Amino acid sequence: MGVAVSPQGLEQRFTETAAGLVRQVLEYAVEQVIASRPAAIPILQRFEGVYLRDSSVIRLPTELAEIWPGVGNRCGPTAALKLQVELHFSTGQLDGPVVQSGRTQDQRSPFQQEELPAGALHLADLGYFSLERLAQDDQ
Repeated sequence: MGVAVSPQGLEQRFTETAAGLVRQVLEYAVEQVIASRPAAIPILQRFEGVYLRDSSVIRLPTELAEIWPGVGNRCGPTAALKLQVELHFSTGQLDGPVVQSGRTQDQRSPFQQEELPAGALHLADLGYFSLERLAQDDQ
């Protein structure tokens, strides 16, 4: 927009109020339905839906560690957010991103609580693995 902002000026704007605004913008954005053309892969058509779950972590300035705690490192506290998503591969619909602190384990994703249709295929990395959840899915 043609406005010059120094690195220090930008850093001064990383406040609790700014973090709250970013959260509200993200929450509003995810209310919109995102969908793509579903992939027609014959072997996947035997399932009652194919669900892919994953997360990404975005590092933030350390000053935001109280609002968005990261996992920490040898230098002390860190700040990060985690974005959880679920893709309904058979329909192309994307749910999320759901914003969580960077410290939140993938097993605490809100998508972990969802019941899938009988006969569905659920794919996720080991961060989501839980024997309890596996037993629920088996039931």
